[in-house]
Formats: sequence, C-alpha cells, structure tokens
Amino acid sequence: MSTTEPSAPSTTVASPEGHGPVELFFVALPATGPDPSVVEAIADLVARDTIDLVDIVIVAKDPDGDLTVTEYEDLPDDQGLPPLNALLSGLLAEDDIAAIAEQLDPGTSAALFVIEHVWARALADRLAASGGRVITTERIPAPVVNELVAILEA
Repeated sequence: MSTTEPSAPSTTVASPEGHGPVELFFVALPATGPDPSVVEAIADLVARDTIDLVDIVIVAKDPDGDLTVTEYEDLPDDQGLPPLNALLSGLLAEDDIAAIAEQLDPGTSAALFVIEHVWARALADRLAASGGRVITTERIPAPVVNELVAILEA
C-alpha cells in the first residue's frame, strides 16, 4: 500500500474478489488512547454496511521518539474498547506506518485505519460493468466545505 500520493488519480475499479477503493485515515488520539464512543461509531458504520473496516493500528511515539505499533485486536482488554473486526489485519506495511508516523510528535499517539466505502465498491462494480471507470477522486476537508458554504450563504 503506497501512502506517498493520497490524491493521485485512480483508475481502480472493484476487483473480481469484490474490493473497491480504500481510504486511509491518520487521526490524532488523546493521551489516554482511543475513546470507546469513537470506536462504537466506527462499529456502527460497519454494522450499517456504510463502510468496511479493512485494517486498524494504534501508533504511539514515546518521549524519546521510539515508535510502538499495535494492531487494534492486540490492545489490552482493560481499556474498555468494543471489538472491531478488520477484514485484512496486517494490510498496512511497517514502512508505510513508519513513514506516516513521522508526523507524530514525541509523547503522542494516533490511529491509522483503512476503510472501504461500501457505496464506492458498488459504484465501481457498475461502472466497470458498463465500460466506465473512476478517473480521479479528491477529498475536500470539512473545514474547507463549511467555509465555502458560509461564504455562499452570506
């Protein structure tokens, strides 16, 4: 999995195995680690077939800058987190994780997770069947969208 160009054009359609494009999220966590309510929100999206959770790891950088990577299912049970079942645990390569984790400040942690939008898989399947293809996708961050909407509504 390459993480060097997140907005690179994509001509990927669903494979014969039924997977479509995936999206990588790198999110800062509080010092105490993942909040159970956030994990429950992800589990709810999976349960409603909105997304498939492909992989999830927790990365922590100690004050000396040393990195610890833990697969979600290997987190201690005493953290009170609900179970999450990733489809392909181990998909994220160590060198990809290390490259992304360079953005972490010492003494902080983050979650790195890969999701597949179920609707995108279905759309990619239908596009492929009709001879079409996705040329590119680009995510516009919510703060930018909200700012533009505020300008338009002013």
